[in-house]
Amino acid sequence: MKKISAVAKDLKLPSSSVECQGDYIAKIKLPLTMKRINPGKLILVTAITPGRFGEGKTTMSIGLADALSRLGKNSILCLREPSLGPVFSQKGGAIGGGKAKVQPAEEINLHFTGDIHAITTVHNLIAAEIDNHIHWGNRLGIKDVYWKRAIDLCDRTLRKDFSITAASEIMAVLCLAENFKDLKKRLENIVVASDQKGAPVKVKDLKIIDSLAALLDRAFRPNLVQTDEGTPAFIHGGPFANIAHGTNSIIATRTALKLADYIVTEAGFGSELGAFKYFDIVGRAGKIEPSAVVLVASVRAIGECGLENLGRHIEIIKRLGITPVAVINKFKNDDQKKIKEILDYCKKIKIPAEVSTAFSRGGKGSLGLARAVLKSIGASKIKVRPLYRADESIEDKVSKINGEIFGGRAVSFTPEAEEKIAQFTKWGYGNLPVCIAKTQYSLSDDKSQPRITGGFTLKVTDASLSAGAGFIVIKCGGILTMPGMPDKYK
Repeated sequence: MKKISAVAKDLKLPSSSVECQGDYIAKIKLPLTMKRINPGKLILVTAITPGRFGEGKTTMSIGLADALSRLGKNSILCLREPSLGPVFSQKGGAIGGGKAKVQPAEEINLHFTGDIHAITTVHNLIAAEIDNHIHWGNRLGIKDVYWKRAIDLCDRTLRKDFSITAASEIMAVLCLAENFKDLKKRLENIVVASDQKGAPVKVKDLKIIDSLAALLDRAFRPNLVQTDEGTPAFIHGGPFANIAHGTNSIIATRTALKLADYIVTEAGFGSELGAFKYFDIVGRAGKIEPSAVVLVASVRAIGECGLENLGRHIEIIKRLGITPVAVINKFKNDDQKKIKEILDYCKKIKIPAEVSTAFSRGGKGSLGLARAVLKSIGASKIKVRPLYRADESIEDKVSKINGEIFGGRAVSFTPEAEEKIAQFTKWGYGNLPVCIAKTQYSLSDDKSQPRITGGFTLKVTDASLSAGAGFIVIKCGGILTMPGMPDKYK
């Protein structure tokens, strides 16, 4: 590995902007005043419906960034920070695999630079201040408290009162803020409770914003590391895509766009979750549109969910405005006939498709993918259009996402969900985007139906307001904001 100071120098970062955290990790001071005449092009990596252990989007993203570097392109990788929940659960770490990893792997997978710890602390400080305010007289007249506590672990015993940190609104706020001033404003606008008159109570009412901002000061600065092959990598923020919006911070992506020609980022889980939320939520907030989309599949996943699932995800990405490049993440024991079947399917529907061996060969194993992506960027005509208008009702927004993205036939709302949606609309938040929280193992909200591609009823069971992040969370099926540990590991 190169020293991180050398990686920063290769990026032409001013030394005054680089805070080394040891030999191989650095924080980037903001704002970064460097200007670029032609900003880099963003490549978004997404996937079909994943299996239990994921489909290797991170490995494919790293392999693609390394392959672009091998082709002489100036590239940067942008990824999310691993949550300790999945690290100590069935999925393991989030640093790639084989010869396509980011380094230093152990530090990144564990405490890294302390960003997630800072986010957890801010979340819990708000909770403590609410309790303290009520204890000392309740000047604000707080009646109903909506704000839970957070911890960066999977612990089903804590489900009633805790969320995992990756599902915290603080995580979403940090990842969607355009600058530190915007971060403070978003923190102030978080709704934590309602008062005796039914009006919302916000964080700004607690008069603690300076303390919260101080805790997030360093966490808001992007983290710079590198891949095994020395490609620069920003790893910053870590919202889940099945609950939150599922992509790294806007500030990290914008920093990368100032420094390189091609930026590779990934969106969590399948395209109906992370990729759609990128276009619908991140795109609205950060005004950054991808120039290409890579759709990751595998023989293993196709065996579970069928070729029709691949076709549905291709249609989702087309609906978002881009024709994707499909890539098969090749595993050692894959059946060549199955690989050919997938490639023939893509050829039949006129979708460019490649096979990547990034796990076993690193960037060398993704050169075909890199060339296909570059060709796609040169040929693609991007026509991104919003799925719904801001002034449409929350129910209509959910219905459109279900019909046009998930492929569902209808939506049902529980009385509890309807009541909350009505309250959010009354408070003036009906114009916000909606963030669907559902299982990642199916296009529907039923994780036992990986092969279903349409015709189902989406069951909305609950809703919550993330006013600081700027969206309304619509909870479907049995989705939980605090996962549990599995009975078996890899």
